[in-house]
Amino acid sequence: MRHPSELDLALYGGQDLGGWRKWCIGRHTARCESCAAAASRYASDSRAIATAARRMPPAFDWNRVAGEMRANIRVAIAAGECVAWPRPAARLPWRAALMATSVAALILTGWWVLLPQSLHRSAQSRATVNQSGVVLETTGFSIERRAEGATLALSHPSDERTVLTVNTDGVLRARYVDDDSGQVTINNVYAQ
Repeated sequence: MRHPSELDLALYGGQDLGGWRKWCIGRHTARCESCAAAASRYASDSRAIATAARRMPPAFDWNRVAGEMRANIRVAIAAGECVAWPRPAARLPWRAALMATSVAALILTGWWVLLPQSLHRSAQSRATVNQSGVVLETTGFSIERRAEGATLALSHPSDERTVLTVNTDGVLRARYVDDDSGQVTINNVYAQ
């Protein structure tokens, strides 16, 4: 059951609702004790306000009082403008700080991704896989396989365009594109 809002109950209690809403809320309050009690409280408050309004002096001039209130408000606003209150130091809202942090993280991530491969390769150039007596190792210009005293080395250009990868299955891979021919060369060395 969906209950009417407090505003609707107050308007219902004060007999200030239109026909359809009055009928809907009347049906609801006939079945819901808590809403009927709230509407009853609002109705008694409305009657108390009407009784208090009848006790006002008969010659009370509401227009004069409203004019005085407007004048007092204008005087207060003018007095407030005359006094130069110090403004608080501007603070960076938390949403702006979060946005600035996100942008900084995005820029740093982009910088790391676009960093020349030669800087990324510095960690890869020392990669060594030792599996069942076979040693696979990368250097700045080759990938090597050493086993039983023999070494096999496949050389590649030592620049940022060469991509070296090592995986846990005992595979070293060097990929690069030849500048003269445009051909892609992939060298795989296995530890098996």
